[in-house]
Amino acid sequence: MKKWKVMLIDDEIMVIEDLMDIIDWEANGFTIVAKTTSSREGLSLYKKYEPDIIFIDINMPVINGLELTKKITKLSNNKNIQIFILTAYSDFNYAKEAIGLGVCDYLLKHEISHDSLLDNLKKAANNLEKNDVINSVISKDVISCLIKGKQLSSELENYYRVLVKYKVSLLLFDIKDDMEIEDNNILDQISKDDRNSLKIKQSLIITDRNRKIICIIRKKVNSNSKIQECLYLIALKIGRYINKNKYTYSMVLFRKSCQLGELKDNARYVKDCMEYLFYLAENKIIWDFEVPKKELICKERLEGISQKLVQVLESKVIDDVDIFFSNLHHDLIRYYGSNNMFHIIETLTKTIEKYAVDHNIDPDKYINNYNEKETMFIKINDVTEYYKKTYKRIIKDVLEQKLYSKKVYEAILYIHDNYKKPLTVDKVAKYLDISGVYLSLLLKKELNKTFTTILTEYRITMALKMMDEGNYKIYEISEAVGYKTSQYFSKVFKKIVGTSPLEYKK
Repeated sequence: MKKWKVMLIDDEIMVIEDLMDIIDWEANGFTIVAKTTSSREGLSLYKKYEPDIIFIDINMPVINGLELTKKITKLSNNKNIQIFILTAYSDFNYAKEAIGLGVCDYLLKHEISHDSLLDNLKKAANNLEKNDVINSVISKDVISCLIKGKQLSSELENYYRVLVKYKVSLLLFDIKDDMEIEDNNILDQISKDDRNSLKIKQSLIITDRNRKIICIIRKKVNSNSKIQECLYLIALKIGRYINKNKYTYSMVLFRKSCQLGELKDNARYVKDCMEYLFYLAENKIIWDFEVPKKELICKERLEGISQKLVQVLESKVIDDVDIFFSNLHHDLIRYYGSNNMFHIIETLTKTIEKYAVDHNIDPDKYINNYNEKETMFIKINDVTEYYKKTYKRIIKDVLEQKLYSKKVYEAILYIHDNYKKPLTVDKVAKYLDISGVYLSLLLKKELNKTFTTILTEYRITMALKMMDEGNYKIYEISEAVGYKTSQYFSKVFKKIVGTSPLEYKK
């Protein structure tokens, strides 16, 4: 639980001691960070401790309570402070004036009791908590605009002036689309010791697609090495927490903190570092200076990739595909960024499309619209693995195409594309413009299987794939692979696989 910092200012030491003794401050979520009988010293102590709640005697020598309230309010730079004015009966009208200065309340000294003091403190704590939430949202909006290069509204501009004196430390990390971890749980990994060491005012998370930016807003800390050490320890704790929840991460830490005013000028650099997360290995933490300078991929380089791919396809050696994409993976790291990735995906897609058309194969079997591809990939590994499998698949299909006659190959493709529908050998034969009897003879001759066996085996193969990849009900799987009843599907499944669908799922 957060403890609110309290300061007591009264020229009578007995009043201060009574306030300290009347309740158990720590047990109720408050800690007295400073106390003084001098209004002048009160100003110095405010600068040092920046308390959240202040009790001020209205009738003080040198600087009276109202003047002290004005000075502290000015020093606070619009920070929300809960000030209670302590007064005697003779000061009652004077105290009313204090309300106009925005103080939380005025308290008659001789009427302060255990319960009344606690009630007032709880009211102050509620105000502070509400203000923290509001400030967190506004801070997030300000920093989000600065990082994304957007114009600040007049309201945000006012709050920006309050924040501008602080330093900002950034931790960038990527997330999986299905990651179900609340931002607050991630921020909870920043301990009280971390907050004290870095003099943290506020920590918040900004989400940009599948990337998150942890912004640590803090006061100036003299030792850069201390800052870096603390940030790295925070990153490790957040990483362990993400792993504990069965997810992975990649993280970039900013070695140098910047003034909030510098964040807008550094927005491009922050964006580059965010884009590099796409290329960073899982569960790896690096500093921003380790991010290589981004290069733009040129037309000649893209043509070179395409030409090499054609050579690999024509060789029809599966191992060559592995070697090519392993080399491509390392080569692409310097071409990070969404624009580069679009052109690379476009090249990989168009090369396979042309190869498919040249070999009389429908390219849609392998590639969908490449404009949508970038959004389905979380990591560069996803890109290389996806296309590696796709290129291996088309090589395998081209080789199979040569093993079988054209009609048998077309029959297999038709079954693969329509296995969910009610299929008969005559229906497929009609599509191929031959008789059902002739197609049955061809299938038996070249595959040594009947049409029903080929269709059934493929349906069960797709059913197994669904079981391995998702949490589907048996009836959902049976319908998806072309069976009218789950009972018949289960009977066929057990005959081929050797176990029932329910037992297989377990």
